[in-house]
Amino acid sequence: MQFVGETMNFLVSKMTSYGQIAYAEAGNVVEQTVGGIRMVASFTGEKHAIEKDNNKLKIAYKAPFQQGLASGLGFGVMVCVIYASYGLSIWYRSKLIIEKGYNGGRVIVVMFNLLTSGM
Repeated sequence: MQFVGETMNFLVSKMTSYGQIAYAEAGNVVEQTVGGIRMVASFTGEKHAIEKDNNKLKIAYKAPFQQGLASGLGFGVMVCVIYASYGLSIWYRSKLIIEKGYNGGRVIVVMFNLLTSGM
């Protein structure tokens, strides 16, 4: 489970830095355009500057969606592992109660102690 959390953390941080870089590039395009507006206007480059900025912003807008996907999938896998371990533990403990005659209360206490200490 720790592996899933670390992988999710890595992907989210990677997507965050990717989005920040894309926004910085879009800001750089705007800064250069505004700083040299006389030159841009004299060569009628407004449409080109707007198109270039829009392309950079499209890249920047994709980053949060990818970050959300990585977070959602990582959290889903972590919850799946937790519930799968609970299910496997309950199945095995019920088998011990039925086949070996263990006490139900004692088995539940041991199961929750093992599962909570393993997290």
